[in-house]
Amino acid sequence: MEVRITDWQHARDDARAIRTEVFIQEQKVPEEMEWDDDDLTAVHFVLYDKGTPAGCARLLPDGHFGRMAVRREWRRSGAGSVLLQSLIQYAFGQGNMDILRASAQTKALLFYHSNGFSADGGFYADADMPHVHIHRERKNLPASDYLMPAKDATVHTLDTLIAQMGWLEIALSGNPYHVTLICGSPQYALWSVQAVNDAISQYVRAETSHGPRLTIVFPADIKGMERHPLVVLQQRLSSLIEIRIQPRIGRHTLLLAEPWGVMHFSDEDHALGELNNPAKVEHLKMEMKEMLEHSHAPHSSPQIML
Repeated sequence: MEVRITDWQHARDDARAIRTEVFIQEQKVPEEMEWDDDDLTAVHFVLYDKGTPAGCARLLPDGHFGRMAVRREWRRSGAGSVLLQSLIQYAFGQGNMDILRASAQTKALLFYHSNGFSADGGFYADADMPHVHIHRERKNLPASDYLMPAKDATVHTLDTLIAQMGWLEIALSGNPYHVTLICGSPQYALWSVQAVNDAISQYVRAETSHGPRLTIVFPADIKGMERHPLVVLQQRLSSLIEIRIQPRIGRHTLLLAEPWGVMHFSDEDHALGELNNPAKVEHLKMEMKEMLEHSHAPHSSPQIML
């Protein structure tokens, strides 16, 4: 793989094609948000694999970088790290910068952390997707554990839909052994967000060697259950997601990401998330053991009505 470092005039055709494919077509970013005058002053990085453009990024004069995109065929191949490391070396070398900053999608936070970046601040929306600020200093200090699964001991207050989406994307990208969702309030908006369903789908597909990776427990009084987004997803991935029915859960809503993560809702707009509390996860797991043992599968009919 080769990274070409150039200006917008020379990067334009390939970078526009990549960003259109990844951001506008895949992620549904509005076209008017994607293109701006910063392209004219940025240094552009375009990754090629045997002459085929595979990824791109840009670096602004103030040390902010972004518009980093890798085409689907090259994801999980190391292409993203090749591209990012090229940008880092340029910024701290020829660019003579002391710090790099960016706005990172939460689903990519572990990727940036693996390349030496630390998260700071809370969750916020950009193009309706959860993001966090990240940075890396020239001194190359060890990356912070903040927002890192199985490492960050912070209790995160998740009082917006974006914060709940961001926490969940980070937790699932940490590849917990198993996830249990006690879904006593299936009407919560979080469960209908396509990005959440995509994160769940990617998580359960990542490893299939030990049966279902996600258990969803609903109360018994749900009507029209076959139309619920989580049920639709389970019907597509029935060997990886199981649904159980347990009337005793009431309206209780809780997510356990074993063995370290817990997300506890007090209502739709208020939740707490922890990414490194294995003792609490084990305690809650033991509390739920008997209740789960006495749960049952939903009706086998394609039109599940409870």
